Amino acid sequence: MFAERTSEVWQRIEELVQNEGLGLYDLEVLAGTLKVTLHSKEGVKSGDCSRICKRLVVLLSVEGANLGVGSEPHIEVNSPGINRALRIHEHYLGAVGERVKVVITSGKEFPAELIGQFLSFDNQVLKIVTEEGTKKALVTKEWEVPISLVKRANVDFKF
Repeated sequence: MFAERTSEVWQRIEELVQNEGLGLYDLEVLAGTLKVTLHSKEGVKSGDCSRICKRLVVLLSVEGANLGVGSEPHIEVNSPGINRALRIHEHYLGAVGERVKVVITSGKEFPAELIGQFLSFDNQVLKIVTEEGTKKALVTKEWEVPISLVKRANVDFKF
């Protein structure tokens, strides 16, 4: 289960991560496992992940039970990657201007999946421009998708 930004476990881990000059991108707490995803404008290096993991072991050995993750969980620390998932408000705002892939839950007015340029996000609606067709007959279409219809979204870096 993903932790909420307002939860105590998020707040404590975010503080630890920020003290190391990094940002907390996402946090997932599963049965016996803590998945910590970091971000940084300069990029996240393997040494950053190792350093945070060691700090988490110390923190959780003392406060893990109070934070609801136990004192010895399996800890995974990584970066969100190029095709990072978009889950919370800040993720969407950070992806504006990038190419995204959005899977729609339902609705006859939208295709099941949209891939295109992410124009804006206003807390409730994603604005995306898609391109369809061939080079000779390329058609662009602007979509306004309510966040409530988004099943899954991620950056879709085109290599």
